[in-house]
Amino acid sequence: MLPTHLNRGRRPFAAQYVNPLSQPMGRLRQRSRFTNLAILLLAAFTGLSLLLNIRYFLVSMHDHHEDTRPVLEVVTRPADLTSLTHLIIVAGHAVWTGCFPEKRGDESDWILEAAQKATASASVKAFWSHIVKGAEQLLADESSLLVFSGGRTRALTPQWSEASSYLALGIESNVFQSNFQPHPRVTTEDYSLDSFENLLFSVARFREVVGRYPKKITVVGFGMKEPRFTELHRKAIRWPLQPETWNYIGVDLDGGGRDMAVDGERKYGYMPFTKDLYGCHSSLLDKRKRRNPHSRYHPFHSSAPELRHLLEWCPPDGVEPFRGPLPWDIHGEYLED
Repeated sequence: MLPTHLNRGRRPFAAQYVNPLSQPMGRLRQRSRFTNLAILLLAAFTGLSLLLNIRYFLVSMHDHHEDTRPVLEVVTRPADLTSLTHLIIVAGHAVWTGCFPEKRGDESDWILEAAQKATASASVKAFWSHIVKGAEQLLADESSLLVFSGGRTRALTPQWSEASSYLALGIESNVFQSNFQPHPRVTTEDYSLDSFENLLFSVARFREVVGRYPKKITVVGFGMKEPRFTELHRKAIRWPLQPETWNYIGVDLDGGGRDMAVDGERKYGYMPFTKDLYGCHSSLLDKRKRRNPHSRYHPFHSSAPELRHLLEWCPPDGVEPFRGPLPWDIHGEYLED
């Protein structure tokens, strides 16, 4: 125990000490310091976020412009092509491997899928009818570009796409009335693996050839597939549905094979796309993989950069429509039926 005089000397000191935080002004100063620190941290975070967004914007601009510049520099478009406005699409369904166009009805000159072999004779006649009808539409409209669409879907013919084989048969048969030579307003799209890609990739191919997007689309194909193209694919890319902007010309199978084909189209074509508008899930994705034996992929991110986000769109639920801007939106307004 301390002496009495020492105890007496400490008490006044203890009584005089006051914790500054116990006083109102002290508490305010302390809170002010915490507030200033929080503001400083928030400002630093905001500045960092701003810098990252600016960097992302600059990189995006670089990707959009600089990366496409070398591609565009090697493209020279004749003046008569840059004025075209009408896209005609003939969707491919098989690969013609023949040498003599007069034997185009010979089933052995076509590489067919298993499901097509049940109606092989009628199918190859229909394929030829599609080529002829596409040529007729081309020759009837000088503002049109005919695109044969279809990728290298057969393992046995890495050198031939569906589209290029259709074009070869058309040239050899002189359906374009160009003296058995390539027609300047006929081209191919060689990457699509299903009907949705037939439509979207052909629009992108038009952009490559013409330098801008079409004002009208005509699709030539099986009549039984018109609902799939008009109700599903056209709507998925938000293409406007007016007589002056959209047309479908159907040419179906002859004979009894038509009923079988209609049932198959409903079950294996139309219905799967109602649940997967962009064909990027489950059975439709598996079908694309099977039809790509040569591991090819399209170039349209560079040559049709306005479609980049649509090309990549794959909604988790399969049916959410793409809502980003598209070149054919009227005055930039979102189009929906």
